[in-house]
Amino acid sequence: MSKRKKIALVIILLCIILILGIYFAAAGYFSRHFYPGTRINGMDVGTMNAQQVKKQMQDKVREYTLTIHERGDGLETITAAQLEMDYKDDGEIEELIKAQNPWMWIVSMTRKKDLAVDAGRTYNESVIDTLVEQLDCMDETAMVQPQDAKIERTDTGFAIAPETKGNALDGEEVKNAVRQAVSELKSEISLEELGLYKKPSVYGNDQELKSRVDELNRMTAAQITYDFKDRTFTADSETISAWIVDDGQGGFVLDENAASRFVYNMAYDTDTFGQRREFTTFHGNTVSLKGGDYGWVIDKEATTQALIESVRNGVTETREPVYLYRGKERASNDIGGTYVEVSISEQRMWCYKDGKVIVDTPVVTGLESDPARMTPRGGVWAIDAKKSPSVLTSDVYGYRQPVTFWMPFNGDVGIHDLERSGWGGDVYLTNGSHGCVNTPYDKAEIIYNTVEIGTPVVVY
Repeated sequence: MSKRKKIALVIILLCIILILGIYFAAAGYFSRHFYPGTRINGMDVGTMNAQQVKKQMQDKVREYTLTIHERGDGLETITAAQLEMDYKDDGEIEELIKAQNPWMWIVSMTRKKDLAVDAGRTYNESVIDTLVEQLDCMDETAMVQPQDAKIERTDTGFAIAPETKGNALDGEEVKNAVRQAVSELKSEISLEELGLYKKPSVYGNDQELKSRVDELNRMTAAQITYDFKDRTFTADSETISAWIVDDGQGGFVLDENAASRFVYNMAYDTDTFGQRREFTTFHGNTVSLKGGDYGWVIDKEATTQALIESVRNGVTETREPVYLYRGKERASNDIGGTYVEVSISEQRMWCYKDGKVIVDTPVVTGLESDPARMTPRGGVWAIDAKKSPSVLTSDVYGYRQPVTFWMPFNGDVGIHDLERSGWGGDVYLTNGSHGCVNTPYDKAEIIYNTVEIGTPVVVY
């Protein structure tokens, strides 16, 4: 073998020995150190030995701080010192190094590896409750309790007052959240994101609340007018707004009793049936009348219910009440311009049409000497029926009297034609009727053709 070949062989052997030395040296090194690219619990521990890793973990544990994010950008912290936290060596780091295959260092050098271990720490868990209680956010005197969104009355109607979030916390829930964060070595938590703040039960975007506001504003926009010709009664926005009252539970309701009082007051002012009224006679005198069956009576319950329904629907309209009894004229003078006037003392009767006298005639009324036959007086009655011809009968008095024009206004008492030898004067004192108003034929005919059922008859 030539000298050159021997030298080349020696060089090759030396390279092999060097490579093997490096390989074995590295294998020995990585039997005590972590491979590059190794991370434990997110911490880079590449080329570190167990003591170095434990020292770094110890430093990390002692530097631990839990930052608590509070509502309104508030921040508070709990530190490792407060928690009496320290590193605990449980030998797990050495076990991780042993788990490496040092002979595979060439392959492992190019690979990154993430490992997870117990943080190896100790802390005084019993102090957590005290630390939480000492946080500023747990000061009950500074806590603002949440408030539900609610309906409020404004100058322009009803609106939703938004909810108040406040900053009140449930102490036990916060303690549990901090315990878990510390056990997992979390660096921060957000009380807001964890949903630990007490919450309102009703928010401003609540659909039921919005619907209720719409309903209230619809009601106050209503305007219902009752027209009595010479006067009106109106439930307008201001009136209806006063009917909407606090329900004692943070809301508003329509006070149906207030609507009922409105109707009752209107009925008190406008009902005329059986009420005392002043009447101006043919001669211009004023007589006071009370009684009879003529006039207006509002059905208060039905009118109230109709009013409430109109208010709830936000109606704007002019309407009339629901009536139990109706007259002919709705103005304050409900007798109007078409009526019959009978004066007992004068034994005369007048018939008016549209305010003008179309009949002025003497009559004979009931026999004054017999109370059972006296013509009712001192009130206003309504024509109950019209019949032509008719036959008047009485079992009590034993008569059967045919007439051409019959206009009853008080039971069996009415206006009718009759042939008589005399009219007016004192006839009724000794030869009066059985209660009816006996009338000359031609006058009775005019009256019959003028009046309607319901036309008032004034007798005084």
